[in-house]
Amino acid sequence: MISTSKIFSKINYVFPPTKANDRQLLDDHRIVHAWWKYIQKYKKNLTDRKTGKKIDKKEIIERHTQIVEEMFSRGFKHYYRSSLDDTLPKKLKEKTIYK
Repeated sequence: MISTSKIFSKINYVFPPTKANDRQLLDDHRIVHAWWKYIQKYKKNLTDRKTGKKIDKKEIIERHTQIVEEMFSRGFKHYYRSSLDDTLPKKLKEKTIYK
């Protein structure tokens, strides 16, 4: 099982997308895609071992959307990586690069 206590705390409380530096923002983007892959593969939510809080699909989708919005506001490109990108609002999907 993935240990999420430090990651979950970081991504949701310490580094909101607008406050994260570029490196943190891109790392948070990688992390939400990893969480999505885990949930898709094992068909269950992640649990923060420290707080017991469940990390569900809805929360991952919301966080991913916030991160991608911030990436575009900083002039970054967003490439399609997984089905998580299919959950983006239309305005963000239109900016996403599909390879």
